[in-house]
Amino acid sequence: MKRFLISRRGAAIEMAIGMMFLVMALTIILLTNGLLQASHAKDDLNDFEEKIVYFEIEDYVKANKPKEVVEYKGYTITPEGNRYIVVDKNNNTVFTIGLNAADNTEN
Repeated sequence: MKRFLISRRGAAIEMAIGMMFLVMALTIILLTNGLLQASHAKDDLNDFEEKIVYFEIEDYVKANKPKEVVEYKGYTITPEGNRYIVVDKNNNTVFTIGLNAADNTEN
């Protein structure tokens, strides 16, 4: 055994095995990082698209001022005086829009 460790062939084999482990570890780290970035990018894109829909709903309410309950892009808009409550499909209140009666600005 001692002769095997001293020889050049023994050192080369150990170094090759060490390099294989190092390359596998770096590959695992890079793949994990890439997969995490892809999932975060999808989440960010979904959040961005959701915000765009919210702004469209806000613009719709400011332009039309609906007097009764309206379905718009999968959300229900319920008027209560100068306030409009926007509810999603699960009956969760998403946000509320309050408008001044005179100049159509938000409260």
